[in-house]
Amino acid sequence: MERLEEVMHKRKRTLIMPDSDDEEEEDLLEAEATVVLTDREVFDCPICLNQLFTPVFQCENGHIVCSSCLSKLKRKCPFCNMRIDIRCRGLEKFLQSINILCKFAHNGCTKTMPYSKKIEHEQVCQHVTCFCPYPSCSFERSPSLLYRHFRVHHELSTTRFTYNTTFSVSVEINQKQIFLQERHGSVVFILHHEVQQNGRAFYVDCVGLSTLKDMFAYHLTAESMDMDTSVTLKSVPEVHKQLPKHTFLKKHLTVPSAFAGDNGILSLSVCIIKDDPAALEVQEGERGLYDPVAHKVLKVVLNNPDALDCSICHKQLWTPVFQNYNSSYLSSRTHTSNDISSKSVNVDLINTHTV
Repeated sequence: MERLEEVMHKRKRTLIMPDSDDEEEEDLLEAEATVVLTDREVFDCPICLNQLFTPVFQCENGHIVCSSCLSKLKRKCPFCNMRIDIRCRGLEKFLQSINILCKFAHNGCTKTMPYSKKIEHEQVCQHVTCFCPYPSCSFERSPSLLYRHFRVHHELSTTRFTYNTTFSVSVEINQKQIFLQERHGSVVFILHHEVQQNGRAFYVDCVGLSTLKDMFAYHLTAESMDMDTSVTLKSVPEVHKQLPKHTFLKKHLTVPSAFAGDNGILSLSVCIIKDDPAALEVQEGERGLYDPVAHKVLKVVLNNPDALDCSICHKQLWTPVFQNYNSSYLSSRTHTSNDISSKSVNVDLINTHTV
C-alpha cells in the first residue's frame, strides 16, 4: 500500500504525554500524535481524485483505489494490470484514527474534525476561499475578509445600496459588469451586462458562501424613454466562490436597445431583496491567524498513534513495509525474522511525512 509508506517518509510526529510520576507508564502512554503531511493529496484516490473513505482496496503491488473506482475498474489495477482484491486495512486503520484540520485553516479556520466529517464541514465552512471578482485583482480569502477588501480597495468602482430599497444605475454600452455592495460592507453583487442583437441583457450574481442562495432575490426594471413601456425581471442571484465566465444562457432581462439614450446610457432600476434584513450573511465564529503556507501541508492528529506502528514489534514503521494476507502491517526486520509469507507493499503514505 503505497500511501502508508508515503506518510511515514513525509510526516512530523509530535507526541503529547500525560502527566505522571511513573516513568514506565509515561513510556507506554501516548495521548495523541500530530502528523504533518507535505502532500495534501495523500488521502485522495489516485483514480477519481476524491477523498478516500473505508473500505479502501489495493492490488498486490500496493496501488490503492476507492470502493467506487473498484467496481468501475472491474477489480483490474490500471497501473500494473494486477487484480485488486486486498482490503487496505493499514490505511483504513489510519483514516479511522485521525482528526484532521479544515482545508481552509490557512484562512483562519480553527476547526478539527474526524476525517470522515471533513467534506461535510468544508461544504459549510465560513472560511472557505472566495476570489475577488474585480478584473485583474488576485485577492483570495474568506468571504468576510473579501468583503472588507472590496470595500477598501474597490470603493470607487462600487455602487452602494440598501437592501429592499430600489436604486438606479446608469449603464454605459461598453460596461460589462457593475459592482454592487450593501452600505455596511457585506455581500458583493455583480450586475452583468451584455449587448446582444435583440437588445441588452442583464442579470445579477454574488460572491460568497453557498448558503446565500436562500437569502436573496432581485428585481430589475427598465423603462422606455417616453416611460410608456417597461420590462421587469424578478430572479434569484447565483452564488459563486469564484466568478465564472458567463455565456448569458441563464435567465436574464432583455432590454430593447431603444430604451437607451442617444449616448447609449441605459437607466436600470435595481432592488436587492433580503427576506430577513437582520440575518447575517457571514457568521465569523472563531478565527485563527492567517497562515499563507498552511494550504501546502496537511496536519492530522492521530487518536491512535499505534496506527503507524508495526503489528508485531510495535515499533514505528519505516519503509519498506510489508502486508500479510490478513492485512497486518510488518516492518522489514519483523518480516524477515518471522519468515512470514507476505505481500510487499509500496506504501505512499509513509513516504510523504517529514520527521
